[in-house]
Amino acid sequence: MFFSCLAYLFGAFLLVLLVLAPIRNGIPPELAWHPIIEQRAYLISGVMLQYATDHQGKYPTGKSSTEVFQKLIDGSYASDNTIFYFPMKGKILPEDGQPLKPENVCFDVTSPVDSSASDDLPLVFSTGYKIDYAPGASAIALNPPVRHWTDHWFEIFRPVPRVYSNDAIIISYKNNNVTFRSLFYTIHDGVSTDNPDNTIPNFMPANFDAQGKTYRQLTPDGEMSDH
Repeated sequence: MFFSCLAYLFGAFLLVLLVLAPIRNGIPPELAWHPIIEQRAYLISGVMLQYATDHQGKYPTGKSSTEVFQKLIDGSYASDNTIFYFPMKGKILPEDGQPLKPENVCFDVTSPVDSSASDDLPLVFSTGYKIDYAPGASAIALNPPVRHWTDHWFEIFRPVPRVYSNDAIIISYKNNNVTFRSLFYTIHDGVSTDNPDNTIPNFMPANFDAQGKTYRQLTPDGEMSDH
């Protein structure tokens, strides 16, 4: 009887941890925000394609992703400036009718891009990572979140992985295919493997072909530095 009660209490304790785990750091769980962020990345890449269709196949460019997205707003390709935002540390919702500021933007873009670029090219992706446009290159988290020990338990007992907006990178490729890659683990053939050193291995497809072009990663604040 004693051990049965102990097992019951332990099970109840784990249940409480799993319920409370999604609200750590006050960041909404991806169970709520993941599909919204994916949809926004898809919408952004879609309006960028519309822009390119009207500009001889050339996608919008600028000194930063903020500037790129402002061009989409100014050209009436994007009517809702909130699609460039999602809850992230240091970011705030844009003011209605006001120009975008870096603190309103949560996505990076690749530049310069035209219609001849590979469909495997990451066009729009959530900010906070440094990427390299080379076959099989990794994405490196610039300010990686601290993983709580309860995360491991949550991933074991919940069929849908718990991923927060700063624990994963959402990517919309040039072909408008949208996906996410977790900072903490990689799933291949149903097997989950921990990612090392705050990187997402093989972020770029192994067969990626830049076709001799040099691409720049534009963050909300400007071009990503090599250092």
